[in-house]
Amino acid sequence: MPVPSNPIVDGTMKTKQSHTTSKLGPQQMVHWFVASSYASGSFTEERVRNSVALLHRVPAARNAVLHRFTMLFEDAVRSHLDHIEFQSTAPGISPEIASSLELVVNTLFELLEQSGKAWATILCNWSVEALGQVSSCSKQRQTVPPPGNLGHLLSFWLNVVPMRMLLDVYRTCLKILIENSPQSCVDSLLKASASHSPHFDWVVADVGSAFPDAIVERVLYTGFSKFCKLRWTPMSLQPSASITMNENEQTILTSVTRVLEHLFLFHPSKVCNKIVDMFKTPPSGKSSSHIKVTLYLMNLFSVSPVLLPATTEMFVDLIDATRLNNLYKQFQKLNRSPEEIANLSSLVVHLVCKSSSGSAKLISFLLATTCSKPTGKLQGMDKGVCSVFSKIVSLLMDDLKHMALKEKNETSNVFTEISANYEEYCNNLLISCSTSRKTWWYDLLLVICFYKSYANSVLSYILTEANTHSHLEIFLQFYNDVAPVTPDLLDSVLQKSFQSLPKLSTDKALSLLTNINSLCAWDEAKVPSEGFKTRLIKKLLLVIDDIVLMVCKLPIKKHCAKLCVDILYQIMSTTSTCDLGLGTRLLPLTQSLVYYFYYLLHTGHKNNDAAMQSCHRVLVQLTQTPETFSVVCRLLLEASVTQEDNSVLFGKRIEPELDENEMSEIQAGRKVNLLALHQKAKAKSIFKSSLSNGFVPVSVEAGRIGVGPKKKKKCPISQESQSSNNECLSLLLYRCSCKTSGNINLNSFTIPDVRQTFDSDKLLHLADCIISTITVSSPQLATTITLDGDTEWPSCNTRKLTIERDLQIFYFLDEHPFVWQLLFLIAHNHCAFNKVSSIIRSCMSVLLSHYESDRYQTPLPETSLHYQVATKVMQLLGKGKLVPEPLCFVGQFFHQISPFEVSVLLTTVWNFIKEHPSDAEQSSENQREFKLENINLQPFLTVVHHVLHANITNLGYLFSTYMVTK
Repeated sequence: MPVPSNPIVDGTMKTKQSHTTSKLGPQQMVHWFVASSYASGSFTEERVRNSVALLHRVPAARNAVLHRFTMLFEDAVRSHLDHIEFQSTAPGISPEIASSLELVVNTLFELLEQSGKAWATILCNWSVEALGQVSSCSKQRQTVPPPGNLGHLLSFWLNVVPMRMLLDVYRTCLKILIENSPQSCVDSLLKASASHSPHFDWVVADVGSAFPDAIVERVLYTGFSKFCKLRWTPMSLQPSASITMNENEQTILTSVTRVLEHLFLFHPSKVCNKIVDMFKTPPSGKSSSHIKVTLYLMNLFSVSPVLLPATTEMFVDLIDATRLNNLYKQFQKLNRSPEEIANLSSLVVHLVCKSSSGSAKLISFLLATTCSKPTGKLQGMDKGVCSVFSKIVSLLMDDLKHMALKEKNETSNVFTEISANYEEYCNNLLISCSTSRKTWWYDLLLVICFYKSYANSVLSYILTEANTHSHLEIFLQFYNDVAPVTPDLLDSVLQKSFQSLPKLSTDKALSLLTNINSLCAWDEAKVPSEGFKTRLIKKLLLVIDDIVLMVCKLPIKKHCAKLCVDILYQIMSTTSTCDLGLGTRLLPLTQSLVYYFYYLLHTGHKNNDAAMQSCHRVLVQLTQTPETFSVVCRLLLEASVTQEDNSVLFGKRIEPELDENEMSEIQAGRKVNLLALHQKAKAKSIFKSSLSNGFVPVSVEAGRIGVGPKKKKKCPISQESQSSNNECLSLLLYRCSCKTSGNINLNSFTIPDVRQTFDSDKLLHLADCIISTITVSSPQLATTITLDGDTEWPSCNTRKLTIERDLQIFYFLDEHPFVWQLLFLIAHNHCAFNKVSSIIRSCMSVLLSHYESDRYQTPLPETSLHYQVATKVMQLLGKGKLVPEPLCFVGQFFHQISPFEVSVLLTTVWNFIKEHPSDAEQSSENQREFKLENINLQPFLTVVHHVLHANITNLGYLFSTYMVTK
């Protein structure tokens, strides 16, 4: 059967129902009404019309008639619900019932229109009670939604036509009463709510949307009145606050929160403001009313997940020392038992744990109340209040830790809120001086660490902010507490730290790296975590590539780069070559360290600087095997010659830059340009012969001459810096060439100049690297006669064929003095020295050419370059076992003889090496013994004797030195 449409009746509607007039008298009508109450069957149109007539004519029967109307609406709703549940057997609302409903509603609207002030109060109370009664009667029906889902329940009842008719009548009455007697209509609504809650709350929520201020206030205060009557002595606030038999604290609070939560969806600010206003100005009464309102609101929030987060920040901003002191005094006057005090503390903890928005601010406020000397708005707070809040905070931390472990994989708003503020908590922990407050900040951070993936964020932040030994102990304590419940914690902490490192400021990056390095170098016996240092270094292997990258990516943060190098040393000194993965990591690692080494030289660092010492130490650690030494050595040496900015560090001379005056002179043509003059003369030439036509001087055409006086090349850095840089590089390679087991202390590490100190295999690799470095230093050396493998000393006359290459090598050694030191190092291994003998041969070739052409008879000046090279060459030949004693000592008196005599002696030495070369197949472990070779030195020493005889006055005392005894 179709359901009749809902009649909408406005203020201008006026319907005349002629059939409602009955011919019976008043007494007969009452008898008929009473008799019909016992009649069987459902409602009929006749009965309804007579009831309507009785309503008009007999005022005393109004309540009975309205009660009959309530039964009519209840019967109609029951039929409607039956039709929904049993559509095949239940026809729904009959046409007779539908017309009866329309008749009743039209009559009621007509009464309100004709005499609204008289009927509005009556019909308001009846309609709201009828709504509550019908809702309660239908609470067991399957189709009716549960009262907990207020929005769904409201939507359901608004789609039921009889209920919507009743609601329209009630709304019309409200429109009339709201201007004259709003208190009565709200009271009737709340009275019905008290009788039929929670199934009636949908009416309160719907009506409250139209009058939010009045409804929210009345709901709050009525609930408070009942709450006080149940918990404390009766308070006479409003007659409507009477308590029914089935009400208790929980049902009252649930009913209030259900209505307020629904109204909050549409009027959030009004609901929150009313709640806060109630706290600010509690109902008038006894002196303890403020604490009672506070307890009422706390209990209200405990059952409302909506109102609590909406008002948390508002209350935190509102509470100050004065309010807390007053509440504490009022609470003491209530004479509560210890059990109730404990319950109150548990309630506060429960509210904090259930809060979401503003929970971080609330927790910070609670921790601030525990301070022995509070400041700001908490200044002047009673010590008793501090004591109470201290107990509350302790309980709170325990509950939060329990929740964090229990809800580790669940979403909890309070954890989400406080986790977003972990940086503030970390800072408070590190700067706090109070032991108790430090403990609570620690516990709060521990809660955040237990919750999901925030442990790595907290530990990484502490590791960055720590700047004292005690701060690092806090970090280790955190790690010990969190690691058992968080897998791979150290991995994630290190990865997060190094990922954030490029984004940090210089100070923060420096702090982070300093702390990591301190943990790596910490004494294992003093670390409050057994085996932590070993685990840390092992886990640092996972981010070693990031560390290597930062060594060459942070040049402006040189202190950070130094710390990265120190961390690399800690890793390499305790990790095997296999674990380091040097097979694929050796080249980028070495390139970064070499880059850093030359960066230090460019920035003026010397050998005894801490940064340079760190760089030396890690490179020495890296070169523990000859294979790794070869890679490091090659990259170090090639970088020193292939990059011009590096070459000038050691003394390479470059073309000086022209100043502005010189440039202007060239542009003005004040300097002679032979090439330009030649080309001009060629264009005007009158010579047409084949001899002159096309002739171009090669040196002019090549541009080697003809552009003015040649400017002398010079090194742009000072001689002192050059010496320091050469010493630094040569000392580094000396250290790397030693037989060491790593973990050396460079400050106390001395290098004896004996063969047993150095690794023979490393010296062989060093010799190859020296040859390769000189070869790649210029295109001419790389394309002409190679040095590699050219160890044979030919006849002295053939040196004229290689004079150009020899000159380049000679001047290369002059511009890279560190090579001389490396040659002295290589001389400890005669096989390795034999590989680089071609370098010595080239120097001797240049020296011979120089001294042969010298016509001066005066002795050599000791400051001259050629003299210094000559003495070094003779020292090297003796140390490298290419020339035996005493022939190798002739360099000691070069400064006392003429240049020609020097050339004679050098030629003699050359011839000796040519006639008695070193055995290439001899083991490098065995030193060459000239006595076992039965070499006749007399012919060579005879030349020396002649030179000594020619200078008998000055050198006579040396005759005995150069005498060979059999």
